[in-house]
Amino acid sequence: MATCFNIFLDIYKANPLASFGFIGSHTIDKRTGKAEIKAQTKRFRVYRRAVFNYFGEQTFTHFENPENSVYIAISNKNKAVHKISDEANKILENLL
Repeated sequence: MATCFNIFLDIYKANPLASFGFIGSHTIDKRTGKAEIKAQTKRFRVYRRAVFNYFGEQTFTHFENPENSVYIAISNKNKAVHKISDEANKILENLL
């Protein structure tokens, strides 16, 4: 995760309007074949906490869609933070 955070910080330094998000994919137990449901996956819960703790609220506004394990952090330097979040959420949900 540190590598991802460092890459994002490099992008953010080059473009302070940059924002990011992720989908916490579900785990499939190879032994039993059982798949984790897509809502609030283990990855989503861990990455969400790490992103929020690392980046905080001063620089980014954080949005969650726990039903689909989607997380978005929008740079507060953007004027339309909520609009960007809505658009990004639609894009990420189409990937599911």
